[in-house]
Amino acid sequence: MTHSDVAAPEAAQLAERRAEQMARWQTRSRRVQFFRKALPILIGVVVLGLAGWILVRALLGAIGDKGGEAIHMLNPRYYGRDESGRAFVVAAKEAVRDGKDIKQVSLIAPGFAMQTGEPGGPMQLQAANGVYREQEQILTLGGGVKMKDGRGYNLDTPDARIDPRAGTVTGDSGVAGHGPLGRIAASSYAVYDRGARVVFKGKVQAHIEPRR
Repeated sequence: MTHSDVAAPEAAQLAERRAEQMARWQTRSRRVQFFRKALPILIGVVVLGLAGWILVRALLGAIGDKGGEAIHMLNPRYYGRDESGRAFVVAAKEAVRDGKDIKQVSLIAPGFAMQTGEPGGPMQLQAANGVYREQEQILTLGGGVKMKDGRGYNLDTPDARIDPRAGTVTGDSGVAGHGPLGRIAASSYAVYDRGARVVFKGKVQAHIEPRR
């Protein structure tokens, strides 16, 4: 065997290793070139995405600040039940749902009726205007309120705050009217237990009329 016969396989192996190394180097070089081109593009996409998100947030904030359009309703009815399961209803001639606060409804000529268990019928209130908070279920009446209940009370008051779930009606702008015992006037009043108990406070004036 000659020296050239031994050197030939070694040269071939060396050339093969060099070819493999060159292929790996070329692969790495292509990857480096790819990332050199792709990274700036990716960074640009991220920057544009962030800028777009900021713009969208700003537009949504502007829309939220502006609020939606108010919703007008004719002859609305809101039904519910108090803590004892007794039914109540809030009604009105017209209602306007707030565009910014959809849980607030302004009422024109509102009325309220609540079961009391009294033989004379439910407690009823009528007013010129009002505001109903659906989430809290609180009704505020104003512009002159007329109230009557199943026990014979007929009262006039400038305003009233009704908590239908608790079965209470309160007001501190004065009240006057008549009931089973006669005429009465006071600075404030509170109706508890769906009309079962009425409390008058502050400068109370009463004229007792004997029953016939």
